[in-house]
Amino acid sequence: MSAEAKRRPADVLREARRKDSQVKRARVFARVDEMKAAGQAITCTSVARAAEVSVWLVYQPEIKQYIDRARNQQELAHDHSAEAGTVVSQGSLAVDLQLARSELKAVLKERDELRDALRRKLGQQLEESATEDVVVRVNTLEETLRRREEEFGVLQAERDRLQEELSELQDDLIASQDARRRLMQQVNRSQASE
Repeated sequence: MSAEAKRRPADVLREARRKDSQVKRARVFARVDEMKAAGQAITCTSVARAAEVSVWLVYQPEIKQYIDRARNQQELAHDHSAEAGTVVSQGSLAVDLQLARSELKAVLKERDELRDALRRKLGQQLEESATEDVVVRVNTLEETLRRREEEFGVLQAERDRLQEELSELQDDLIASQDARRRLMQQVNRSQASE
């Protein structure tokens, strides 16, 4: 027997859990590195969410130390860039936001104007289209409707006829069942009297 054949289910389960744990830990380390490179705020909760693992896992000593180191490196980089004057001020961000809002308003206004112009153009084209085409189309639709109503009337009449026929057949069935029951009673009586 090979070593593989001697493994118990518990060993297989333990090995699967170990592999799963390694995959999750590697995913956590990779997400921390990605967040650090992107300049995203690194917290245990944000790392757990990004790596799609439990918060409990990111508080394991080895992983927690890695997260703390990454957070410290981010803070040092931020301090150095602040000293070098490369950090954007709140006032500058507010001005950028205001400019973006005014640009957005202009774009929305232009969109609304274009939409209105398009509506007017389509309305004009509809008015200019030949009314004869509309009349022909309406007549065709009315003729189709008339034919459908006639077909509907025929189908209703057929349905009514079939319902009457069904009712008659049900009456016949009930009558034949009554006759059969009476006949069976007579046969039973005659057999009982013999």
